[in-house]
Amino acid sequence: DGWMPEGYKVAEDNLTGGTDIGLPVDVAVKTPQFPLLWLTVFGNAVGGLALISSSKMVMVDIWGAALPSVVTASFATGYVATLGSANAFGRLSWAVGSDFLGRKNSYSVMALGIPVMGSVPYLISTAIESGAAGQESIVPLGVFVGGSVFAIANYGGIFSILPAYIADLYGSKYSSSIHGAALTAWSASAVAGPMGLA
Repeated sequence: DGWMPEGYKVAEDNLTGGTDIGLPVDVAVKTPQFPLLWLTVFGNAVGGLALISSSKMVMVDIWGAALPSVVTASFATGYVATLGSANAFGRLSWAVGSDFLGRKNSYSVMALGIPVMGSVPYLISTAIESGAAGQESIVPLGVFVGGSVFAIANYGGIFSILPAYIADLYGSKYSSSIHGAALTAWSASAVAGPMGLA
């Protein structure tokens, strides 16, 4: 029972199961939802970690060569700092936003970052071709920066929503064990993401 604020009344018709309801981890990992959840975390984290680990190099070496009059050292520094801020913003804003959108809908919106990151080679190629033709265009750079900020905000958001989404899917009794199993996707992405760039 414990401490309660003065005047607080517990509703008699409390419909939540609290921490008494939930699937054990060995059952949860065998449901069709778990591999999808794992792959979602893995895919998002691969893109996020790959981008974070190579953000300065991509901006200076690739975009700096394609658009030398725009991408300076200070521009690259600002870009890397913006990615860090986007990660923090994503962790806070997605946690709040998922309360209104719902966890499943929030994960669906975050999946929009996948095609954005998939377009990176095309954007870089377009910038290099326009620079070679003597017509520097900052549009591909703008799309890349905006898209990567969106993707990194989603990277942060996926981890802020994950515990609550697991509790929604499987109940809260064993959610910490299931969360640990889901975080193996993040561990795998730490190897696959940066190595994929090599």
